[in-house]
Amino acid sequence: ENPYKSMAATVIDYGSEEFTEGRPHPIIDPTLRNRRIITELNSPETCCIAWDLIIGYGAPDNIVFKIFDEIGEAVLKNRNKKMVVRVVGTAKDLQWEQTKILTNYGVIVPHSNALAAIFSAACALGDDSIVETLTHELIVGG
Repeated sequence: ENPYKSMAATVIDYGSEEFTEGRPHPIIDPTLRNRRIITELNSPETCCIAWDLIIGYGAPDNIVFKIFDEIGEAVLKNRNKKMVVRVVGTAKDLQWEQTKILTNYGVIVPHSNALAAIFSAACALGDDSIVETLTHELIVGG
């Protein structure tokens, strides 16, 4: 309904026209998305935030540093909330080494969009045993 206010399980496409009209796409300037991540992390209603991180050609060389310079404090302050980030790129991309920052902040980094969605849904169900099983068996590898 209102993309500026989350309700229940909310999905937002920050690449859509309403968010990119008059401003750069979030691949280039993630400021708008970063602000929303901070707001959602600080909300008592939020249990999990999932988003994609696009690296490679067209993305700033320091994109991961830039994002976590803005959201890092909120991520650390809200470690009780799950952060799921699907990295879209390859090990050959300039920014690949920066993605290690994600795990330093306790971010779950699944290897596919499907795993990111399943893990996020499990978080929303509120069953810690499902979340732990998924973390161990599907994401960490075990």
